Amino acid sequence: MASTKLGYNPEVVRSLAQQRADTWIGLIFLIAAFVLSLWNLLWPMRWSDFAVHKGAAAYALVLALLLGVGAYFLSNELAVTHEQRVNGILEKPAASHPAESPRK
Repeated sequence: MASTKLGYNPEVVRSLAQQRADTWIGLIFLIAAFVLSLWNLLWPMRWSDFAVHKGAAAYALVLALLLGVGAYFLSNELAVTHEQRVNGILEKPAASHPAESPRK
């Protein structure tokens, strides 16, 4: 339902804080993927490396799930932190802001 918000809209602050947190987590994953791809490219391949190992596949699946769950909770924690910082800035009383000097 639409309504008028005076000052600022807390839902927008919450949404932007979540987007910022998700962006940082995504950037970390993107850099990690690049580093792992570069490492794979520079690592000398052996013929035995082309075989599929069930244990390694299971380990990769568990690691991916743990990283996803950890990223979810870390993203939410970062979003709450960013939201609190922004709300603290927006809720400062007007007296704490420096007054503009009159023009002469």
